[in-house]
Amino acid sequence: MSLQETVLMQLRDLILRGEFAPGHKLAEQQLAERLGASRTPVRAALVTLEQEGLVEANDTGKYLVRQFTPREVADAIAVRGHLEGMAARLVAEHGLSRQMQGDLQACLDAGDAALQANPLGYDSYAAYAAMNDRFHALILEASGNRALQRAVAMNDRLPFAPASAMLPMQGSVALDRDWMLYAHRQHHMLFDALKRGEGARAQALAVEHAGAAQRIRARAAGHPAGGRALSCAAAGAPEAAVPASASFTRAGIWRGFLMAQPLAPGTALYGVVFGMLASERGLELLQAMLMSAFVFSGSAQLAALQGWSASPLVLPLAATVLVINARYILYGAALQPWLVQVSRTQAYGSLFFLGDGSWALAMKQYHDGYRDAGFVLGACLATVLPWMLGTLAGHLAGHSVPNPAAFGLDFMLVAFAAAIGLSMWRGKADLWPAAAAAVAALALHLLVPGAWYIVGAGLAAGAIGAWRHGR
Repeated sequence: MSLQETVLMQLRDLILRGEFAPGHKLAEQQLAERLGASRTPVRAALVTLEQEGLVEANDTGKYLVRQFTPREVADAIAVRGHLEGMAARLVAEHGLSRQMQGDLQACLDAGDAALQANPLGYDSYAAYAAMNDRFHALILEASGNRALQRAVAMNDRLPFAPASAMLPMQGSVALDRDWMLYAHRQHHMLFDALKRGEGARAQALAVEHAGAAQRIRARAAGHPAGGRALSCAAAGAPEAAVPASASFTRAGIWRGFLMAQPLAPGTALYGVVFGMLASERGLELLQAMLMSAFVFSGSAQLAALQGWSASPLVLPLAATVLVINARYILYGAALQPWLVQVSRTQAYGSLFFLGDGSWALAMKQYHDGYRDAGFVLGACLATVLPWMLGTLAGHLAGHSVPNPAAFGLDFMLVAFAAAIGLSMWRGKADLWPAAAAAVAALALHLLVPGAWYIVGAGLAAGAIGAWRHGR
């Protein structure tokens, strides 16, 4: 690490630790003596810190410690996140050149090497900081949008907005190595989205990457090494809650599988009912199993059986299934903020097996702050397997249960839907959408034949919910 880099890190560290009060004049000679260096690297460090928004020059050219509030810092980081999100989306949509792909990969390799040290020393920190600056600069350059680049440059003059200033404080690098590993994992995820041309995912990841800086900054405010640096802030300034970045791991899949086990017995029983009715309607075992595998919707499959005959008409059956399963459009939209951050294979593979119960359980986990999207697939697998086995058992049982309604098995769908609704109930705010859905469903059930009441209820509830949210 060069002398100039050492001086910059030490001086930045002194400011962030609150060694200088806001408005304090930073004399080059005194700083040089304190840091054991000449005035030249000190002057260069002050120029860099001005660019980072930590110091400002007065009319005479002297540098002063800048005063800022937590809200200013949060706003600056949020703006940078959205600007870089736009840049990432443009890069993904335009496509990465081989040169740019190689340059970004080199950055990732350099970051991986720098973070291997444990504890993290100043040399490793400096290497990571240089890599971090280059990685962000490359994406901004590849966007090809000069207006966007100028906007980032202007925003970088605000406190903590530049990429380098969003890293943990050097005085606590050993403690914050985990944060840097987390941020660098986001670099890898962003690079993957750029290579795949996934613009929406790349944008979401870039915005969330800035969220990591928000949490680092919030941690610094309460850290012994950094609390005094933010003491000039107004007390009680609101902090934005930033969700953690999504991942997709085996641990998440296993967690979802285990937590969805209470759904398995009911799902299996529901499959048994379908299997028996399918056998009664004349479906072969293979037909019943394929329907359960590719439709995987008890309500839609039972409705389809109502129109089943020796020579069924495919179009009406498909229309029936489409109408009844229209709710999955809303399910997918609700999961989009979570699944957009993982690969398309992972997202669509999970959605293929999505059911009512697994969706409700996954949304509950997401609202509680859990961010491993593997949970969705695990919860789905925990229900699709019992469903398939239930279908098999029910079909083999054949006519052993001639009248399932006599046992109340036909009420299972209603009970299941009611349980999901109650588990997602958030209080009075949900009353108006629920009432709108009930009125629309009742009216359409009485006036329009078929299953249109399901679609109408969903649209009515969504419209009322959107209207109330807009207020």
